[in-house]
Amino acid sequence: MAEEKKYKERVFINLHKSFCSTFESKVDGSMVNRMTIPKGTVLNGEDIGGCRIRPKYMNENSLDKNMMTATFYISYEGKGEKVQITNDEGWSKYVDVHELKAAMDKERQQYAEKMAAGEIQSRAQAAEKDKNRGEELE
Repeated sequence: MAEEKKYKERVFINLHKSFCSTFESKVDGSMVNRMTIPKGTVLNGEDIGGCRIRPKYMNENSLDKNMMTATFYISYEGKGEKVQITNDEGWSKYVDVHELKAAMDKERQQYAEKMAAGEIQSRAQAAEKDKNRGEELE
């Protein structure tokens, strides 16, 4: 007999490791995962860049070691479809996990396009440019 699935679907959100962290809870000492949403991420017309989510399950991406993957399990009853986002100003709200994933994927795509077009410099390129600029002044 095949075992029944407990969950209707899984939603995966991928984010660069620089936006992810794991820390010890001050309340009970358990480990807590945190992902910071990149600047420029727009959800329902609102910029949610800098807000944070706390996925229960977060691991290194098996295909790209520079990325972390958060897994959200959605039950047949709809449990898990909403995820809480918070910011430094103290507000928090619940958003649909599918919409959040779409917004974060769109922002990552736009960032990649800007990098490919040369509109954004890597830190190494910017440091080299500053170094060369200093040599020109001497």
